[in-house]
Amino acid sequence: MKLDMKLAECFRELNAGDWNEAHVALYAKYFDMNVETVDGVEKKTYSYKEKALEDAESHYAGYLAIVTDQVDLTSREVLEIYRSKDAVEKAFYDLKNEQDAKRLGTHSANAMDGKLFTLFISSILISEIRRRMDGFDGQWTLNSIRTSLDKITFSKVKIEHLKKAKELKGLVSKTQREYLAKLLECLPSEAADKLFAIQMP
Repeated sequence: MKLDMKLAECFRELNAGDWNEAHVALYAKYFDMNVETVDGVEKKTYSYKEKALEDAESHYAGYLAIVTDQVDLTSREVLEIYRSKDAVEKAFYDLKNEQDAKRLGTHSANAMDGKLFTLFISSILISEIRRRMDGFDGQWTLNSIRTSLDKITFSKVKIEHLKKAKELKGLVSKTQREYLAKLLECLPSEAADKLFAIQMP
């Protein structure tokens, strides 16, 4: 925006013949001079250099300026606060879309209480995953983690002649182990056992 205003000012100066020495570099970089002869009189007109404007736009594209009076914070801390300002909206988005809670789909008070409790616990887990993702260096997204880990299966089957139910553990892939190692703060080789230990009190 500041560059746009400065270039507009330069354009007015050039066409008005009001040369400003402080803007010489901008004149040369962003403007072309055209000379026309009308009735034996030379007339100068100026136009923008399209390529220079495109380069300037691409240089600044994708940048966000954040102004704050919290001078004791680092740039990263300021950015994290800015990104977390919509935490409540993200939580409701997760509930409605990711956890399919637009409609509860229950027909009794007990079922509704149970589903709300489950949604509450899952929201806590999602928030904790987001917190731990801060150390992932942008490698993975919440959606990719959830999609991958959702495929892990675990169940207990009661067999008549056995006193203890048989545990059926699903296979855990290399990618899933890497996710779990980050989230559970352990080695990838220990990740699956640590996960199943959580599910088996």
